[in-house]
Amino acid sequence: MKFLRDGSSASSLSVRLSTLTGNELRSLIERLANDGEAIAARIEYLTRPQSAVESIALRIGGIRNDDRFVDHGGLDEMARVVRGVAEDIERDVLPREPVRALALTEQLMVLNGPLMNRSLDDGMIGMAIEEACALWLKIARVVRESGALPKMDWVARLKEVAGQDDYGVRRAMLQQAHLLFDEPQLRAMAESQEREAVAALATEPGDLGALDALDDLPRNPRVPTLVLQDIAKALQDPQLYNRAVRLHHVNPDDHALEAMARFHLDCGDVTGALDILEPPWEGGRETVRLDLLDRAYGQLGDNALRIDVRRKRYQHLPCLWTYQALNELLDVPARQELRTQVSIDAVELRDVATAAQLLCAAGNWPLAQAILLARAKEFDIILGTQLEPLAKEAEARGYPLMSVIIWRALLNPILERGASKAYYHAAQYLSELRRLAGTVDDHRGLPTHAEYEARLRERHGRKTGFWRQMSIRP
Repeated sequence: MKFLRDGSSASSLSVRLSTLTGNELRSLIERLANDGEAIAARIEYLTRPQSAVESIALRIGGIRNDDRFVDHGGLDEMARVVRGVAEDIERDVLPREPVRALALTEQLMVLNGPLMNRSLDDGMIGMAIEEACALWLKIARVVRESGALPKMDWVARLKEVAGQDDYGVRRAMLQQAHLLFDEPQLRAMAESQEREAVAALATEPGDLGALDALDDLPRNPRVPTLVLQDIAKALQDPQLYNRAVRLHHVNPDDHALEAMARFHLDCGDVTGALDILEPPWEGGRETVRLDLLDRAYGQLGDNALRIDVRRKRYQHLPCLWTYQALNELLDVPARQELRTQVSIDAVELRDVATAAQLLCAAGNWPLAQAILLARAKEFDIILGTQLEPLAKEAEARGYPLMSVIIWRALLNPILERGASKAYYHAAQYLSELRRLAGTVDDHRGLPTHAEYEARLRERHGRKTGFWRQMSIRP
């Protein structure tokens, strides 16, 4: 805070306070405390550690005991409240009472149950609780290094706390174990965990269960290989992670192979990733393998190999984004060859929208319009708004009929499904069609605009919400 009204060059509050003697500061604080209960309570909170602990504990208890439902509009505020409590623990309790700070953080983490049960959290509250879990690790390190809890088995305690995870918010605690332990301690922890995993397999051979391909699922603390995977992430050790996955799966499926390859790349181990990515995978996720190969060759800086893998990806899945990704790496002659190939490939594609997008991206607008006209019935319904830019560009390039076809395909499904929340967009599309009505001389067998709108009124005349939207448009 700045104080400038007195004209003093020492306008910062901290500078001004630094000029006071100890007695003057004490007198100032006492006078402030006498100015009101709120100020006195705040001074009590900041100068008496037990007061801060009691105040924060009451705030946590208030959140826990409040049974009011948190609607979508209140999620951000509740997440802010949780973060505020965590910040106060770290700032006001940790420096003087680390053991109590640890206990308060555990109380805060336990709020995940009550808060999840009375809200439809979209991730905001969960992320705030996850941050509290990371704070627990930092505080636990302070307590461990201070020797305040000499009998505490911190490895066992971490596993216990991380395992109490009914809502998936503590899933990253073991992956962040480096916040609590140094590398030698993590290595010892990993060795012990690997022995436990091998022993579990010796008594119960075979896969211990499917890999949690979706990392937002709670970890099962009874599956030692999953714990080992998390410790490997804390160590950023892809070889240990590989061993953990292969202990977990006798024959890793493509989801497990993807997880392994991604982690190798995240750790900068491109060679290890290529050992997994270059052999073909079983399953239907070839695009994922090629995506990761592209990333690996990019990390190596090998443009030729990236072009090769992007070409394979385009051939495997011809669409706008695979075409654009390949095209951006090519020189001018190779780009021309690709555009020629696209014109051949697009004609054979089953999806008309994809064919049109590809042809337009390759600059073959006449063929794109011809395909839309020839297969207009297949193109009659397009869900979503992804083709709006194409409709506008078609008009700008002198293909108004193609623009009409696209706007109709975007409008039709909204009215057919009675999607009232999208009537605003539907009205926009019909307005575009009305504006284009006088620009198309030959509809080439398609209904004119007058015929098309007459059919709309006949079929959807009772959808008053839509026609109301049309009446208020300029």
